[in-house]
Amino acid sequence: MQAYNQEIYSKDVIRFFKQHPGMMATMAYAMLTYCGLIYSYTFYAEFNVPILKLADLSDMLIAGIGEPAAILTFSGGIALAVISDLLFAITYRARQRWREKPDSLKKRFFLMLYYTPKRKIEVLGGLLFIFIAYPIIFVELYAEWKSEKIKAGKGTSIILTAEQYTNTPLFLLGSTTNFVITYDVESELAVLTPIEGIEKIIPNGVNSTNIKSKEN
Repeated sequence: MQAYNQEIYSKDVIRFFKQHPGMMATMAYAMLTYCGLIYSYTFYAEFNVPILKLADLSDMLIAGIGEPAAILTFSGGIALAVISDLLFAITYRARQRWREKPDSLKKRFFLMLYYTPKRKIEVLGGLLFIFIAYPIIFVELYAEWKSEKIKAGKGTSIILTAEQYTNTPLFLLGSTTNFVITYDVESELAVLTPIEGIEKIIPNGVNSTNIKSKEN
């Protein structure tokens, strides 16, 4: 296997995608979808909603595009991988400088501090691991923070009119092709309402009497 020699792989990736823009778009979309699915699964799990079992294929395909957190996660994963790539190159150069100095306790300390993988495959594996692991860690923390806000009564509040709900304020969690998913703070339960059973959804705070008069 080839030894690592302070290569910056980000430049190679950018050069490759410039030559193959179609592949770049496909891979970027796939990775964004991956981030979206992780976020959806983690967020709805906080409310005991098995979202992956309820979602259609079309819902999964737009999971990354429709959720700002997924875009933020995707962008953060790329940024962290690029920064790690640069740090590997910097620490490699620093380590090489210390290797040339006379043996001492200080030299051993800095050689340990500036440890760099010896083989290219290890560096590439490390960068891939960072990109895959970051969304899981970030999304779990973000989903927990966002769910706690909703459970505390802070979120997008709506008035949902359906067979089981009439003018009841609920917090909107999201939706799929077949369901609108809300959270009832009083019962502390997530509610899945079939799309076909919903008469109307009104942003909480809007006067429903005015809406009825406009419809007439």
